[in-house]
Amino acid sequence: MPDPTPDSPSLVLRLKRLVLRAIVFFRRGGTVTTADGLRFTVFDDWIMGRVILHKAYEKGWTDRVRPLIREGDTCVDVGANFGYYSVLLATLAGSGGRVIAVEPNPRLAPVLARNFELNDVTARVELHRVGVGRAAGRARMGGAEATTGLGYIVEGEGDIPVTTLDALAGDRAGRIAFLKIDIEGGEADALAGAGAILAADSPPLILCEHNPAAAARNPGAETVPQILARHGYAVLLPGGGTAPAADWDRLGLPPGNFLAVPGRGAFAARAAGDGGTPA
Repeated sequence: MPDPTPDSPSLVLRLKRLVLRAIVFFRRGGTVTTADGLRFTVFDDWIMGRVILHKAYEKGWTDRVRPLIREGDTCVDVGANFGYYSVLLATLAGSGGRVIAVEPNPRLAPVLARNFELNDVTARVELHRVGVGRAAGRARMGGAEATTGLGYIVEGEGDIPVTTLDALAGDRAGRIAFLKIDIEGGEADALAGAGAILAADSPPLILCEHNPAAAARNPGAETVPQILARHGYAVLLPGGGTAPAADWDRLGLPPGNFLAVPGRGAFAARAAGDGGTPA
């Protein structure tokens, strides 16, 4: 995607992050354990302040994801950041499971390795230090927080190799049970490169971020809801139930994380009875 104007957080958000950075400063180099027993190294990123304060990270989505994963599942974590979802998925999938973790930011590689080791899941996680997009290429990190987990890839030239999700999955495309994508506006590009995965007889459940403002960095491209609609997905509604992904704009659904449910296959039934997106 083209290089955008750097994002500018609001004053309130900047102040909150300043407080979180202060919390991290006094704990950096140590470890923090979440309420459900996952362990993470504290490194110099404000996002770790949230984990320290709340002993959790995205608790609402954690509670939603847990019942969806089975022993032996193959899962994909795109935008692994410090490894929270990779560790969670690898723990839930057990010794027979597999997690394909994708994180292009070179600064986060040692953090990820340490967190996998802390949680004894190194053997279950394959880490790919690449970006994902519509096609293979090269990229660099961009954004106002390019050195943190909120950075994103800017395709065109750079030191970071870019590949597609289909290429990473290979012959596992039809066995992926769960796909999480959170890459700061690049989600549509990632899904556009996952045609074989989405067209499989049993396509995966998808936890994805949709941020129209960030996605506008790539004008004219197919959006996340449009790609999912083309592959027969529905989205869980905030109040419960589902709606076709094609109805996203008509329903005025808010930006942010959402769970998408395939219209066919072995994994679709796992979301039955889900009560809607967490607050």
